[in-house]
Amino acid sequence: PSPPPPPPPRVQPAEIFFAPAALTTEAGERYVTANARTVLESSLGDYALDLARRGRADWHYEWSARPLTPRVRAPDLRSREVAPAGAAGPVLVLAPLSLTPGARYAFTLTVWSDTDFGAARSSARTVVAVNRPPTGGIVTASPPTGAELETDFEILARGWEDDELPMLYAFGVTELPRGRAGADSLLGGFSASPRSSAVLGAGNKTAVVRVRDALGAETRAASLRPLAVRPLKMTTAALGSVLGRAAGADADTAQQLVRALAENLNKASSAGDGAGLDEAEDAGAREQALDLLARTGAAAGSTAAPASIEKLEQQSATVAAVTAVPARLTPRAQVAASSVVLALASASATTGVSAATSQGLVLTLDALLATNASGLELHEHAAVNSAVVGAARGMGRGLLKDAVPGERAAEVTSQRVNLTAARFDRRRLANATLAAP
Repeated sequence: PSPPPPPPPRVQPAEIFFAPAALTTEAGERYVTANARTVLESSLGDYALDLARRGRADWHYEWSARPLTPRVRAPDLRSREVAPAGAAGPVLVLAPLSLTPGARYAFTLTVWSDTDFGAARSSARTVVAVNRPPTGGIVTASPPTGAELETDFEILARGWEDDELPMLYAFGVTELPRGRAGADSLLGGFSASPRSSAVLGAGNKTAVVRVRDALGAETRAASLRPLAVRPLKMTTAALGSVLGRAAGADADTAQQLVRALAENLNKASSAGDGAGLDEAEDAGAREQALDLLARTGAAAGSTAAPASIEKLEQQSATVAAVTAVPARLTPRAQVAASSVVLALASASATTGVSAATSQGLVLTLDALLATNASGLELHEHAAVNSAVVGAARGMGRGLLKDAVPGERAAEVTSQRVNLTAARFDRRRLANATLAAP
């Protein structure tokens, strides 16, 4: 009898490579910041990839984490709140605040294939060191009381220290008790100046500062004493003064003035008591405000487009406040608003979008869909519709900027808009049919 055929060769373990780190310590360890997403990306050697292409190996991945610093817990990679894309793929994503500042961690990736030709298993390890954010400082604001749209409040950050210089500062205000994080209204982007001025809407406000070191590690602090901002009864004269000041102000101050003005108009519209401006004056004020935003903001061109996610957040909140009452948007205001939201959404493809930014943009789109468009000329109607569609696409690109396959879809909703975006695994696209969302 003929001899039995020789057994097929065993599958050899895969070579594992980690993508180069953006920053490394002197010891060659990856240097990351706790407040940002940490992405560990791997790839396999040519031999393993060739086996997968020929169907001889189906590679599986498993990540694990171990703290190298005493009294520090390992991140729970089974939790999607910690690892949004899971821990069973070539890329591990750690959500912000999943790692402890100052700690070191060892991350191990194990790769194996169970096939008819035998099991192959290999692993590789990378060490991550977490940068500490700035410490030791405070933020103060003065004067303690003032008038809406009139008083220039001075906000000062002092006493902050960090080894990684220079430090940058971004200021804002919040209406939450004791300045808790979650709903800060940014007054501008990050800059090297430890001071800022603010023109605010009425209410009790708490000044906040975000301090960032040269490597991106960031912390937030709130002032201990709140600001009491008295309301201003809007009159025709007061409106002219505010709009005139905004037209001649720098970009950040103009954004502050327009947003505070819009908040004043929105409160009066909601109260419906007839105080302040009449409907025509209200509509005219919003039209002028949107014209100003279109001339000086992102819609003015690439040179004025937001250069950071913080600037984008500030500007999207401003246009959302101005368009918050769709019935008060004139045809000209609708055209201006559509150009602004399109420019901001398009810029998000470069900067990415925060939750606050995406909500501000989608609320503006919602307002444009709710307006009375009967006064628009045919070409204006087409331009607004095109801008709404283009803005939705731009937001989708912004939501996907840092996404990886396996993460839950990012979703932003309003009364009339539901935008969902997820990144699909390119390895599964060959000869595949994608279901409609």
